[in-house]
Amino acid sequence: MAREQILLIDDSDDLYDKLDQDARGEHFILIRQRSDLMLEKVMHMLEPKLIIIGETVNEREPLELCTLLREQTLIPIIMTLGKSCTMQKVVEAGANDFLSTPVPYDELLLRIKAHLDHYRRTRDQLQCELQLDDLFIDLISQKVQHYNKQIDLSAQEFKLLTFLAHRPNTVFSTDQLFYHVWEEERLYDSKTVMVHISNIRKKLPPKDGAPSVIQTIHGVGYTIHDFYC
Repeated sequence: MAREQILLIDDSDDLYDKLDQDARGEHFILIRQRSDLMLEKVMHMLEPKLIIIGETVNEREPLELCTLLREQTLIPIIMTLGKSCTMQKVVEAGANDFLSTPVPYDELLLRIKAHLDHYRRTRDQLQCELQLDDLFIDLISQKVQHYNKQIDLSAQEFKLLTFLAHRPNTVFSTDQLFYHVWEEERLYDSKTVMVHISNIRKKLPPKDGAPSVIQTIHGVGYTIHDFYC
């Protein structure tokens, strides 16, 4: 089994020392990052399969950092914070899991392996690539190319685009897209969907009179037609 990379963002040495000792036996590579400085470059170069955010992070609050990371990636995020933090706050920030400090180390290892396994199985069940005319989507690396140019999409923009690309000619209303892509009914706001679609269109402009990647069916919703596929 290939050793998967885990990114630990924490200024404290305690958790790093414990995880680093067992990394090889647990079949993962532990990468240490003390702050969010140069984090975007680190994420792009290393492509970790799981992120752990500790409670001592330089430059930025851990929950704020989690929110920013969730906009960039869909990989599992585990947070280790003080008891004053709640699961609700962590989930709202975009994390998948939460452990209170002091961290129960054996439980953390179990959760790491569980999240890695779930992410691996979910990823492997998907078609690895989508080709839609001049649009190429790699579902594993979550990279998008348009007219051979690398396009940077947020995590939610990527989910929205791939959700529609998997279902050409199917028209979805804004509330259906919100439910399937954001996976929640509460706090529904049609403007959220519309803004993300607008952002995707700006990042994927058509050329030579070609239709927009995402088509608007007035009064109904949005779709990707099969003539684009």
